[in-house]
Amino acid sequence: MKVQEVIEILERLAPKTLAMSWDNVGLLAGRRDREVTGVYVGLDATEAVIQGAIDSGCNMLLTHHPLLFSPVKKVNDEDFVGNRILTMIEHGISYYAMHTSYDSAPGCMADRAAELLGIRDGMPLEPVNEDGEPPCGIGKVGQLAEPATLEQLCARVKEQFRLPAVQVFPAAKEGVCKTGHADDTAGTGHKTDGGGNSESRKTDDPEKHHKPGECERSKEAGQIDRIAVSPGSGKSMISLAIGAGAQALITGDIGHHEGIDAAACGLTVIDAGHYGLEHIFIPHMAGFLREQLGTGIPVIEAEFHIPFRFL
Repeated sequence: MKVQEVIEILERLAPKTLAMSWDNVGLLAGRRDREVTGVYVGLDATEAVIQGAIDSGCNMLLTHHPLLFSPVKKVNDEDFVGNRILTMIEHGISYYAMHTSYDSAPGCMADRAAELLGIRDGMPLEPVNEDGEPPCGIGKVGQLAEPATLEQLCARVKEQFRLPAVQVFPAAKEGVCKTGHADDTAGTGHKTDGGGNSESRKTDDPEKHHKPGECERSKEAGQIDRIAVSPGSGKSMISLAIGAGAQALITGDIGHHEGIDAAACGLTVIDAGHYGLEHIFIPHMAGFLREQLGTGIPVIEAEFHIPFRFL
């Protein structure tokens, strides 16, 4: 099987048309006509992941985050990006990234995260195909099968995503529930990569997504039953979560000001980390490819590795 055939399988699952306009998904390095000896799946194209692909004899690398975002004017060994690209090319590795296309696609990042958290009857937090069926987009918002306390919800996040800890900004008891105050992208949503690259995608007025009374946070004391999840960098999803009537948002990369402002608006934010939520890409895509490629082409998963430590 050639690289192009594997790409066609990947894009049937997560079409490139679902990616954000600023994103850089697809074949980023290598040849389409090369016979695939194996596929190595990781979250980022780090030195360790690339070396893992080389050591395991895989000549195709699949990651969630694209190594290349900004225009490249030179490829040499003087910076880490160029050095990684050189290493892949020198070892005949074809490198494909599926970022916001995977985040948005049905059955992929948003749906997988919602399933792990027990969200039922969920809807996209930021739709990308509002006229599509099924509707899909960045993140998910919906009801929990059973109400939970904040402590129980945090325990569920840690258990389901294999995390030692999460950072929590608890909602104020009497939050001022108005969209647009907890982040500076009111009425918009955008997915942001780790390097700060982003572009807003306009959405409809978020107020229309919640039902009367939900904004008052008048549930039984201490109980949470409507949550939103947005794996990755979710700063810009705060106003959308509030507008959708969520009591808690599970996401990553929340700064001090975004966290306390969201809490002041009555929204609890659980920051589980960027890697902490998105690493589910690795086992899901590895399993998917094993089903699609059969036993003739090995599919290897990068090791679970949180890239920072608590000391």
